[in-house]
Amino acid sequence: MKIHETTCRESLNLKRKIYGDEVLALLKEEKTRQKKSLKLLKRFLRYIAPYWRRVAGAFICMTLSTLLSLPGPLITKYLIDEVLPKKDVSMLILLCLLTVLIFLLNQIIGFARKYLFLILSERVVLDIRLDFYQHLQRLPMSFYAEMRTGELMSRLMNDISAVRGLLADTFLPLIQDIIVLIASIAVIFYLHWKLSLLSMIILPFFILSFSYFSRRLRVFSRLGREKRAELYSYLQERIAGISLTKSFAQEKQEAMGFLKHTRKLINLKIKRTVFGSISGFVMGFVSTAGSALVMWYGGMEVIRGNLTIGGLVAFTAFLGRVHGPLKRVFQVNLGIQASLAAVERVAEILDIPEESDDKRRKVKLIKPVRVELAGALKFEGVSFSYVPGREVLRGIDLEIPPGAIIGLVGPRGAGKTTLIRLIPRFYDPAKGRILIDGIEIRNFDLKWLRKQIGIVAQNNILFSGTLRENIAYAQRKASIDEIENAAKMAQIHDFIETLPKGYDTQIGERGVKLSGGQRRRIAIARMILANPRIVILDEATSFLDSETEVALWTALSPWLWERTTLVIAHRLSTIKNVVDYIFVLNNGRIVEKGSHEELYKAAGFYRRLYDHQSKRESLARSRD
Repeated sequence: MKIHETTCRESLNLKRKIYGDEVLALLKEEKTRQKKSLKLLKRFLRYIAPYWRRVAGAFICMTLSTLLSLPGPLITKYLIDEVLPKKDVSMLILLCLLTVLIFLLNQIIGFARKYLFLILSERVVLDIRLDFYQHLQRLPMSFYAEMRTGELMSRLMNDISAVRGLLADTFLPLIQDIIVLIASIAVIFYLHWKLSLLSMIILPFFILSFSYFSRRLRVFSRLGREKRAELYSYLQERIAGISLTKSFAQEKQEAMGFLKHTRKLINLKIKRTVFGSISGFVMGFVSTAGSALVMWYGGMEVIRGNLTIGGLVAFTAFLGRVHGPLKRVFQVNLGIQASLAAVERVAEILDIPEESDDKRRKVKLIKPVRVELAGALKFEGVSFSYVPGREVLRGIDLEIPPGAIIGLVGPRGAGKTTLIRLIPRFYDPAKGRILIDGIEIRNFDLKWLRKQIGIVAQNNILFSGTLRENIAYAQRKASIDEIENAAKMAQIHDFIETLPKGYDTQIGERGVKLSGGQRRRIAIARMILANPRIVILDEATSFLDSETEVALWTALSPWLWERTTLVIAHRLSTIKNVVDYIFVLNNGRIVEKGSHEELYKAAGFYRRLYDHQSKRESLARSRD
């Protein structure tokens, strides 16, 4: 018993040394994954259905190519057994011309096949990538809070590209090899059935080897893609934060971090290559041993006079066409396992549920062309948590009449930003409900609802492109006059006019060529041009100097009076003259509400917050 336990431990330690703990863990999971493989293949092969004509054309080309490959060994047999012994020169010339003709036809058909494969695979990959990207657009914000950008980029570009390999380099050539295999087996049985049966002895060894190595190669491929995605995520984060690296002189440490991730990937590649080489050796040995056995028995048949020399040569040639596809099937299996690992990673994202439109609950009266929101907003007992058990909002009750401008104030982490994220349904409340004009927001069409809400967030997103394109992001067909009017209201038009190319100025990735205040005002202009019914300003003026901030509020106020507006305040001293009344949040609850004067006189939490900020501003001014 002890000897058995010791042997098991030694075996496990040896496996750990060869594979590593991560690979062993995935090997245990692989048995359940294999059951999903066929479903995954069926799922992604449906993308081929719209291109069935090209598939049919490729299949015809493959069949013709296979048929044209059959005469070669038979011509050789006829040449050895009939033409050369009889010294028939005219037939020799004819056979040579026939061989050249077959070659030319095969090349033409082969070109057509490759062209069809290329078009088919590129179209399918484009369709999958488009579906994947559109699916990403419809995923909830909670997904993006957990998934790293580099990981998504790896799946969108690298993993989906592997599907191209699955089709062009793996699946379709595999079909051709199967056709060649079937045709060649039929011919060798026609030539010599006993020799054919003998050659089939190697098939069980092929099948066992195929089964053993497939699972392990797929694990290596999956783990390799995961490590590659980790490396991409690391690079994406570090390149985006290059200023931080330089600020703290951490270039050497970051290089070491990059080296660490790269080494993990290289080690996996080495293990996969070694394992693939071992599997190739095993398959090659089985094939060679089988061929040697056939050569021995076939040679004996020739000696006995039961088989001609030409027949043996032809049989050996066709046997090579049996073993060749079998070997390629195994080599193709390396690609299949790598591609399946990539397909799994793509499917994992596609299987994540999209944002719910709650279509079954949708009210028929809510039609984008008929309904104009007044903008009355109401929260009824709303609670929310990003992580179960840790509530960020607790029993929020508030009511905002149409056209009101209200302020949301409170210390950092009080729940202000979370509260406004619930209005456009970036997240849904865990408890309670939110109503607009007396209708629960779940009953609105989700896209239409979001078009009624304009948001200027803390972290403004600008895309690489021109100022014109960024301002008109939500209204792509806006005229230059409309764009300029929005920019004027946002107090950014004068700055844009000083630029050599004006509104056609390129702003760089994420607007890096603009200051923080300029990016905020571009975002405000973009929101104005969208013409929403409900406006949300989350620290929208935090990067502006006091003079610009006052000018901005002066220009915005008449426009905001026609809309319901929520302002998360940065400077309480400025917004106190802008908002109609204020809600004070602390620890996820509304602790006070009222006008600035009412709240200040109450001498509660708001007053302490206001006085503390006033002292800080006074101290900052005195230092200046």
